[in-house]
Amino acid sequence: MFSHNFLAQTIGAMAAGQPGPIQWTINMAVQIAAPYRVEFNALFALVQVAIGVGLIAGRRWVKPALLVSFAWAFVVWWFGEGLGMIPMGMASPLTGAPGAVLLYVLVGVMVWPRDKAPDTSAASAGPLGDYYARMVWGFLWLLLAVLMLQPVNRAADAFSSTFATAASSSPGPFASLNSALASMFGGRGTASAIVLAALFAIIGIAVFLNWQRNAFLVVGSVIGLLIWITAEYFGGMFTGQGTDPNSGPILVLLAAALWVAAPARNTSTAKAGPSSG
Repeated sequence: MFSHNFLAQTIGAMAAGQPGPIQWTINMAVQIAAPYRVEFNALFALVQVAIGVGLIAGRRWVKPALLVSFAWAFVVWWFGEGLGMIPMGMASPLTGAPGAVLLYVLVGVMVWPRDKAPDTSAASAGPLGDYYARMVWGFLWLLLAVLMLQPVNRAADAFSSTFATAASSSPGPFASLNSALASMFGGRGTASAIVLAALFAIIGIAVFLNWQRNAFLVVGSVIGLLIWITAEYFGGMFTGQGTDPNSGPILVLLAAALWVAAPARNTSTAKAGPSSG
């Protein structure tokens, strides 16, 4: 991460194909940071460590840490993720669209600490409340469905090329899995994209409507983890080039924030049994 290649290949590559103003800002950022790449990368690391420490240091530090994380997420989304590659028409839910850092913001907003006890889900105690948190989940999965239907993701070999690329960077057994998936989906990109888009839409709508909510939260989590293990190859952690875990695990966190736990039983009442009067 301290090498020149990191700035040129990881961040600089995000400029290619972007609209003019966005491309200019990313290229300018690389030019400014390149002579001081060690200092800038150390600063990046310290900011993220500070956010993490703030979140676990105590309740008084959580809100400031979340606010810093929101600002940091915007910077990373713009310069590091190229706005999730959405303006380029290249965004794919299989590779982290609409941008993993945006999902960090969603989780942070949903569970923003307030002096209120949750009544249905963890998100019910946050500023959005349970209803609007479910609406956010619904919009997110509908967006994933729309992105899945882009021409680039409906190309015949879109899925197979994604898994083939992942196979080259995945550890042993997972490389074999991705190679098998690349063969399985060869030439089936259009049908696969349509089916997956329909499933994404169902997951979003079902949770928003509170229909079999926990079941569809599980389905969404499983899909997120499968994408993370295969197409996202664990966020690139085994390549030495990974800068974040990518979107898969964060989809699980979002599901956890909306999970409806069974109400706690009143043990004293249960032990006493029905009244005789």
